[in-house]
Amino acid sequence: MRNLVIGLSIIIGVTLLGVCACAKPAVSEPYKEMLDSVMSYIKQNHPDAAPFINDNIVFTLSSSTGKDTQGYSGATYTGGEWTVTIGRTIVPDSVDGIMADYNNGQIVWIGNSKNGLIEEKSYTKAK
Repeated sequence: MRNLVIGLSIIIGVTLLGVCACAKPAVSEPYKEMLDSVMSYIKQNHPDAAPFINDNIVFTLSSSTGKDTQGYSGATYTGGEWTVTIGRTIVPDSVDGIMADYNNGQIVWIGNSKNGLIEEKSYTKAK
């Protein structure tokens, strides 16, 4: 399980390219709406994860990339033992790649979003 999380983190990190640590006090646009949507999706579709997602979680931006030469931007947010990474291609009809990790791999959700519709790729909960 730990190797899966490490491998996925590396893949997302490479995809996002050039993540810089830019501490900010609150979640900023354009990912705020996506972050809220993903957490709501996980809560609604995975009752075992719901106790770990509440309205009191305050997410902060822990790192971000601007538009780079490869055409990607992304951000990583942390809050309430969750780490959520969102990557976006800078093209029309872009697809957001998303990974949500609770408590260092206890729960790992991976999915995509296009035009506001969330698609789950995988969900893993450690035993």
